[in-house]
Amino acid sequence: MPIPTASLTEIALACGFADAAHFSRVFLARHELSPRQWRGLQRRPVSHSNPAR
Repeated sequence: MPIPTASLTEIALACGFADAAHFSRVFLARHELSPRQWRGLQRRPVSHSNPAR
């Protein structure tokens, strides 16, 4: 389970990266979002409205 308060450096080291900068470059290349952008999207509330109605 991800820890939402973990720093980028903590996450990078836990994933086996030597530093946060390398982790960020790899993350961006794979996901086309920076880790900060991804984290921001994860914190958005989910809308359960039905726009088709």
